[in-house]
Amino acid sequence: MPVVEDMTVPFSFHGQLIGQKGKEIRQIMDECGVTVAIPRPDERSDVIQIIGPPSKIDGARKMIEKKLQSLEEERKQRASMTMVVFRSTPPSRRNNIGRGLKCPSVGTSVRPSTKSLSDFSEIW
Repeated sequence: MPVVEDMTVPFSFHGQLIGQKGKEIRQIMDECGVTVAIPRPDERSDVIQIIGPPSKIDGARKMIEKKLQSLEEERKQRASMTMVVFRSTPPSRRNNIGRGLKCPSVGTSVRPSTKSLSDFSEIW
């Protein structure tokens, strides 16, 4: 007899848990032999339901937890990345840039940087 078990999954991860065209969630359901019910986006609920035999629900829960852990790690990694924005050189100084990659906004070239972000620490 099937059992319904609730599991808390942050709403922000629902789309990634479902995957493109349902690929991710379908894989979990097929491998574990359960049904996973995810609420509609307009409900904005953090609770999903795993429906199936008690012996298979635990496996599905573990797969979902593993997926959530990897999504959380990706999110933390993206949040820790530093973005440096360089403005293009004004046209009056375009001859001072040098050769290398084309800079379309100025019509001249720039050299790719060989420095790491730590070399720019004196700027901050």
